[in-house]
Amino acid sequence: MSYVTSSGLQDARLALRARKNCGILYQLSQAQTEDRQNHMQVAQFTRDMFRILCEKLELPYDIDEDGDYRLGLAADDLVTWPMRVYLVAAGSANDILDIRIDTTREFPSSEWGRAMLACNEWNDTTRWPKAYLHVNDPGATEPGKVVCEGSLDLENGIHQELLENYILTVIARSRAFWRWLKEEKGFI
Repeated sequence: MSYVTSSGLQDARLALRARKNCGILYQLSQAQTEDRQNHMQVAQFTRDMFRILCEKLELPYDIDEDGDYRLGLAADDLVTWPMRVYLVAAGSANDILDIRIDTTREFPSSEWGRAMLACNEWNDTTRWPKAYLHVNDPGATEPGKVVCEGSLDLENGIHQELLENYILTVIARSRAFWRWLKEEKGFI
């Protein structure tokens, strides 16, 4: 998996805003205006919407055997560990957007209690994303991982811009979670 550096993508949400708000960088021609209008129309959710986002922001990605997308965000001064972003079409009709973000940081069983308490505190005081400790087998000695997650029911469709905004919000807030976990909770 390729990782995007923070200098290339300081904050995914800010990158999109810069492209939208900076007149010099984002002047709309007639063709771009029509394209924007098409993106504002509610459409059935498809995995191709992930591709459109990745290409717009020039993010490298992999596609797994299920057709879901994996992105890598490199470690930087704010987030010590490389982040892995999974964009998943879930549900029996693939109409639920599920964004899961973890890092390469593993949590040995000796840290599980502290990690769960930190996740609970985050979930109690912060709206996005949901954070939890994932352990394959609680009786085993293999380490667990902390996952940030955001889900959205898209049975009735979505327009591209809202989908992009939601995904970038979850990514940005996940960065905030990992920074908080390091700076406020002392996980190094």
